[in-house]
Amino acid sequence: MSILQDYEKLRQEIGDEKFDAIDKYIQEYGKVTEWKEKGREIKKIEDVTEWEKQYSALHKKCKPIFIEDVVMNEKEWNRFERWYEKHQEKIKAKHKKERGAR
Repeated sequence: MSILQDYEKLRQEIGDEKFDAIDKYIQEYGKVTEWKEKGREIKKIEDVTEWEKQYSALHKKCKPIFIEDVVMNEKEWNRFERWYEKHQEKIKAKHKKERGAR
C-alpha cells in the first residue's frame, strides 16, 4: 500500500474534519517552519563536527512532528485528542459569538 493510500484509509477511518485537524495541530506544535529554516542554515556548515553539534541542538529544541508521529504514537495521539477537543470548543464558542453578534 502506498503512503497516499494509507493517508486516504486514515481519512476514512477518522473522518475529514479530524484528519484536517491533524495538519492544524502539526502546524501549531510541530515547529516545521522553524525546523526547515534552521535546517537550511545548518546545511551551509562545512565543518562536520560543527554541523553535528548544530543539528543535534536543533533536534533537541524543535524536532518537528509529522502525521505519522501523531497517528503511530499513542502518547502523541492522546495529546492530539486533547488539543482537538479544546480546538472544537474554541470553534463552537466562536460560532456562538458570531451568531450572537448578528
